[in-house]
Amino acid sequence: MIRSLFLFAILFLPSVCFSQSKEYIILKNTEDTLYGDVSYSHNFFKITRAAGGEVKYHSKEVAEVRSDRYKGNVIYYPLYQYNENFDDLSRDNFSSESYDTTLVLKDVYLTKRMNLYYTTDDYKTPYYFIQKNNDSTPTQLRILYRMNHGQTGEPFRHEVSRTWMVQHKIFIGQLKILMSDCYIDPAYWDALEYRSYSLKKIIKLYNKGCE
Repeated sequence: MIRSLFLFAILFLPSVCFSQSKEYIILKNTEDTLYGDVSYSHNFFKITRAAGGEVKYHSKEVAEVRSDRYKGNVIYYPLYQYNENFDDLSRDNFSSESYDTTLVLKDVYLTKRMNLYYTTDDYKTPYYFIQKNNDSTPTQLRILYRMNHGQTGEPFRHEVSRTWMVQHKIFIGQLKILMSDCYIDPAYWDALEYRSYSLKKIIKLYNKGCE
């Protein structure tokens, strides 16, 4: 079952002191900054101005947002969800198909060649995104959890064991392709985890290998 979600994370942005409102959005095509009270609903950001009147923009048109609730870089993205909850997986109660949704990404690690971003969903599930500096859009780093059916391959019939959970590190293959232009010791790939500290380390090694 695909979970309906809006993803957001907190991202510090420089403060702007000459506006009546500290909340704003920055439009993607014109780079205009629009100030007012910011709200969000169903992939649309609404700006309500202090002098009256309001205007709506689809998240496809918005580059950045800053409000009490949403702070970060905005993208509209076909997200591949994943679930590591044992009960959901054991009941096959989850779909890993992509789902178009609005994302507000937090900066995790910015470098001269590659940036790492982060967001979570309503269930606090973490999602990481990578972007080379010459790419226009971040790429989701994917991971997938599945329940295998035991060595016989037969469907579950009785007791389900947590040892049957299988982790598919799709993100390692993605990073190998993205980082193929510079040398990284192959030994580091085996230890790579879907965690910020581990992803930051491989980016550091990539940058070092490019020097």
